[in-house]
Amino acid sequence: MFSVARTLSATEWRYLIVAWIALPLIDLRLRRQGYARTKAWLDARSLRARAARPTLAAPQADWFSQRIARVIGIAARRTPWPTTCLRQALLLHHLLARRGIDSELRIGVRTASDGFAAHAWVERHGAVLIGGDESARTYSALI
Repeated sequence: MFSVARTLSATEWRYLIVAWIALPLIDLRLRRQGYARTKAWLDARSLRARAARPTLAAPQADWFSQRIARVIGIAARRTPWPTTCLRQALLLHHLLARRGIDSELRIGVRTASDGFAAHAWVERHGAVLIGGDESARTYSALI
């Protein structure tokens, strides 16, 4: 953790703390209210925040997207709270929307000889930001 901590900027540290707080909140909302209501709640919060901030320019938005995805992954690996792919994808999609950065939240399924699996990931301009590079090839996106 300390070697990773030294590489984080002040902005990344801020979002790391946000992720440590937000991931359990998203988990609780999903458990109590389900996906649709949790997503609607996050979307409403994003719209309010977006109105108060300027949208990032394309090069900044790409850099920001990649860095925040990395920070959410770091937070997810270093918390005792359940941090499934859906929780991480919802948080990243929400944080990007707050800054006016377009991204696509994807939820997909696959069947194989070992059974059925579901997975969530976030894409920006066709590139997977969180959820693994193979997600789009391995899973059939439902949304």
